[in-house]
Amino acid sequence: MKFQRRNTHILFSAIIVVILLFQGSISLIEEQHVFDGRIMYVDISYTGVISDGSLLHPFRSIQEALDVSKDTDTICVNEGMYNESFTIITSIRLTGHGQTVINGEYNNTVIHIQTEDVTLENLRIQCSGGQQGDAGIHLNASQSTLINCTFWRTKTGLYISNSSSHQIDNCTFLNNGKGMYFYQTEDVVISGCLLAKNSLGIATENAIHLSLKNCYFHTNGISGFFSTSQSITLTHCNISDNSANLGGLFIDSSSSITIDDCIFHHNGAAISLFSTQEVSITRSSFCHNTHFGLSLRTASQEVMVTLCTIAENHRYGAYVEQQNQWTLTSCNLQDNTLYGVYATDAYCQMDNNWWGSPRGPSLTELGPGERITWIPGKTHYYPWLTRPLTAIGPTWHTNPLYLLRNDSLAYSPSISIPGNDSDRDALPDWWEEKYGYNPLHWDDHRRLDPDEDGLSNLEECFTDSYGSHPFQKDIFLELDWMESQVTTATNGPPLRLIQNLVEIYHNHNITLHIDYGQWGGGGEIPACNGQFSFIKLHELYWIHFLENDPENPRKGIFRYGIICNYCPDLNFPFFGWDGLDSFAISAQWLQDVFPWFSRGRLIVGATAHHLGHTMGLLADTYDGIDNIETATPLTMQWWQYKNYKSCMNYLYKYWIFSFSNGTHGRGDFDDWGHIDLAFFKQTMFQ
Repeated sequence: MKFQRRNTHILFSAIIVVILLFQGSISLIEEQHVFDGRIMYVDISYTGVISDGSLLHPFRSIQEALDVSKDTDTICVNEGMYNESFTIITSIRLTGHGQTVINGEYNNTVIHIQTEDVTLENLRIQCSGGQQGDAGIHLNASQSTLINCTFWRTKTGLYISNSSSHQIDNCTFLNNGKGMYFYQTEDVVISGCLLAKNSLGIATENAIHLSLKNCYFHTNGISGFFSTSQSITLTHCNISDNSANLGGLFIDSSSSITIDDCIFHHNGAAISLFSTQEVSITRSSFCHNTHFGLSLRTASQEVMVTLCTIAENHRYGAYVEQQNQWTLTSCNLQDNTLYGVYATDAYCQMDNNWWGSPRGPSLTELGPGERITWIPGKTHYYPWLTRPLTAIGPTWHTNPLYLLRNDSLAYSPSISIPGNDSDRDALPDWWEEKYGYNPLHWDDHRRLDPDEDGLSNLEECFTDSYGSHPFQKDIFLELDWMESQVTTATNGPPLRLIQNLVEIYHNHNITLHIDYGQWGGGGEIPACNGQFSFIKLHELYWIHFLENDPENPRKGIFRYGIICNYCPDLNFPFFGWDGLDSFAISAQWLQDVFPWFSRGRLIVGATAHHLGHTMGLLADTYDGIDNIETATPLTMQWWQYKNYKSCMNYLYKYWIFSFSNGTHGRGDFDDWGHIDLAFFKQTMFQ
């Protein structure tokens, strides 16, 4: 056995040496001036008596190697699970061999880098703490390189602050609160990265000179949120199958944005601009996005869109609000459901485009070309093209093979139930006896879901005292509400209307359990001070719902609703972490827009609507869902969907708290028959 173990260590060392000598990006010959120190070895499986970091006597922990490391040293870590967190204060290279996992065990930040010229490669960093600032890696020193690293189940995968000159290559960010977060950071190059199932794929505040190349985003709440940042470039990126309500790139109060040769497919909004200047979008495609291909919200200027395809979006090709100034030229627009371009009091220079017809755009629903709004003196669309352009859009159509790597890792919630468990199957005897299971026979209760409500028997047992039942469908919802800015009103949902909602679900054999304080969650929370952003909303989810605990058992059992005064939008579902399990409601904003409804009805109507989204009732599930034209009498969309009597129809959103059963005639849809109770925890948009 000793001889076999020695051979294993020699083989491990030989492989590491070969990698260090011949891998182009880390060549010792090319970088002798940086990494010309010692090579130390770490192997958690080593059982020898002597442990000095040498080839034959490796250290058993990374911390041991760091304790004796000096600048330019290389630490080679053999595969295995290293349950440790540490701080790097020397300019080293830390490289993994095989499946090397650094597990923070949900305690604070896993790796804190506090010195320049550090390289990390071939590592999986997982399970940071959930407090604000916790991360897989927190990097606040300049000139670092990350190669082929995976970040999984962290509050923030990579948090870089107050530093510059970083390179991130071929990394995976999976199931994190924020995949990457850059604060007051300059000169970062990100290439070949995969970001999936994060609340925010990448978020920036006060970042400068950020370049993303060959990156792939999918199943994120928001792929990129760039705030107060400058000189952001995206090239050859694929942003597809992200949240059907948000999903794409949101750019706020920023400037010098360049997007070239990118694919935006099947997002809620592909690109949304807020008060942003100097934007260039070229050679890109915007197709099958559920709400907006392009959305210009608060006034932006110098926005140029050229050589792009904007087609088959389920609502709007482009949606342009007042005071925006943009140019759309040499683009193909066709087959967008509601409008090619919808603009309100905005300056739109839109000449030399193909509008789906040789006759040009249409100003009504009945014309052959793409429908647009026309504002005299502000909308310019002549001359138009009489045939579609051919040499436009992205130069590629599928992801390179190096991006098609693992985008899922197994996770089982850590829930411990007290009580005698004779068969050791995770559930106590009393619960198994209560529901007819044999307490002496092992059952896979972590997977069993006999009523198909998305809650396993383990989760049903955890919520037994709340009225949960393993053979009757249950939905759990926690509601928090902010202090109202109006002294005579409350943002708390009225219990009478909440009870109406509960009864509607009961009539369809589903028990809706709403926690507004009686089960330890929910209730009034302090109002936000200052500007409300998507980053702040993300933090509120972690503070008030998860209570900063990544292993909070409510995650995956409860949906979460937060009622604000003014959220980033009127009301919308969002990813608090890695799935569409949450929604935000702007109570005061709703009251401003719909003063003829009571505040309570607006809140409960929005709650009923967004519960539907957490069950997979989305704009691309049925065209009558989230279709703003259905609320405008006598339009074609109104005529087509007026029989769709559901809270998912904007026409009835605050009048009806129920879903439709599809029996009301032409244009109706059976919501109840299409709900997926597990969607909030197994979210996919493909």
